[in-house]
Amino acid sequence: MSTIRYISLFSGIETAITHSDGHVTINRTAKVTGKGQTYFINRYCPRADNE
Repeated sequence: MSTIRYISLFSGIETAITHSDGHVTINRTAKVTGKGQTYFINRYCPRADNE
């Protein structure tokens, strides 16, 4: 996973949620960047060379 973060395929978002009883939880969400989308498309759906 560290290699994937190094080449910035994902970005992280943290959201703090305050509940009615006063405690706070933090949700962490990983989002795929545009560079990451390109990487995964090329890796798992390679183009067919029709020559």
